[in-house]
Amino acid sequence: MDHQHYAEAYSDAATWLQTNKESLCVSTDITGDRSKIQTQLEKLQVLVCVIIVLYKIFKSCCDMK
Repeated sequence: MDHQHYAEAYSDAATWLQTNKESLCVSTDITGDRSKIQTQLEKLQVLVCVIIVLYKIFKSCCDMK
């Protein structure tokens, strides 16, 4: 992976984090009925999957050095 790919991956990750910052904060609220909490749990599970993918991208970028 060259510098351009690294820069693009970094930019994509930064954009994703900024876009999902509010979702991450809202997901920490564990009050409400069962349905609301279940919906929040599902959102968190999606976020975990995306974070794993981002981690792998960053790791591959770091391994290139």
